[in-house]
Amino acid sequence: PTIPFRDIELHERDDDLVGASFGRGFYILDDYASLRDISKAVEEKANTLFAVRDAWWYVPSVPLQAKGMPTLGSTNYVADNPPFGAVFTYYINEIPKTAKQERQKSEKENRKQNNDVPFPGWEDLRAESNEESPQVLLLVSDANGDPIRWLEGSSKKGVQRTSWDLRLAAPNPITLSQPAFKPPWAGDPQGPQAGSGDYSVQLFIEHNGSLEPQGNPQLFKVKPVPSVAPDTDVSDVAAFQKATSELKRQVSVASSKISEAKERLRFIKEALKQTPKVTTKHYKKWNELQESLAALGLRLTGDPIRQELNESTTPSINSRIGQIIYGHWDTRQSPTQTFRNNLDIASTDFIQFESDLKKYLGVFEAFEAELEKIGAPYTRGRKL
Repeated sequence: PTIPFRDIELHERDDDLVGASFGRGFYILDDYASLRDISKAVEEKANTLFAVRDAWWYVPSVPLQAKGMPTLGSTNYVADNPPFGAVFTYYINEIPKTAKQERQKSEKENRKQNNDVPFPGWEDLRAESNEESPQVLLLVSDANGDPIRWLEGSSKKGVQRTSWDLRLAAPNPITLSQPAFKPPWAGDPQGPQAGSGDYSVQLFIEHNGSLEPQGNPQLFKVKPVPSVAPDTDVSDVAAFQKATSELKRQVSVASSKISEAKERLRFIKEALKQTPKVTTKHYKKWNELQESLAALGLRLTGDPIRQELNESTTPSINSRIGQIIYGHWDTRQSPTQTFRNNLDIASTDFIQFESDLKKYLGVFEAFEAELEKIGAPYTRGRKL
């Protein structure tokens, strides 16, 4: 606000600038340490990643199962907290231009000088349409130098910031569709906690299939807050959550394969009606595939009929993993014996399940190949 600031303090430990206004509250400029090095980056005209402040390892509080204060109304204003986790500040001096941007720049100069603007040619226009814009990426690595997380940053020139939530990548399948409405309590997919320790981050620019590092990597630490229980084995917590995440990723792959097979069967059923050479054996095989797929789904995700009626059912592979994620990924405590047992049982059951699923998919593809031979209309997922 346009109002005098009566008090200004430098928080030397965290490099924060705190200002108190006359009747308008406190304002904090978080982590101004990068200002000490920005002049050098500007003079050298170099894309630069600045030193990273150490981050505190804890689980942020999410009151009332939603961020902010959704039940208190808009009049109860509270400013946002700084981004949780490790905050990365970087300076972008130059970003590669696309072929279209270079052409448009040249055409603009020609117009200024009243020169003719030549037609670029169909091949050049086609190449421009296939070219992706450059993007800024940051790679976080652990103490051993193993990469653990990619982050996407802003590609605009100047000083930019992005943050890492101290978690590994989410194990969920990728989806590009966005719901028309997302309730405030519905969070984004998240991975397990990375744990405390030494880390590094490197700035990259990706363009036309080339991934170029920018400057030197920066080292930083993730430190447990003092309130962590003395007997907490941080490395054990992180290792257990990482193992759960990997199993969740594999189960998600299997679940997606089952969903895809179910959809393919739906299309095949329609294709059978439009294929003159179809016989009774084809309908019988389709029915066998449907029943086998339902049995596989029962083992992986549980009994949908009992679930719809809110009746208890035998824990499935996916439900055992879900109980661990729900109960342990948002805590700093060591996993309980129940959680460990669930992971062991789910891991053992999934080994046999994965083998059975691969056999099923092999039979499924053989059926699709037979349909191709008798001239059935194309259905999604069928191999050429």
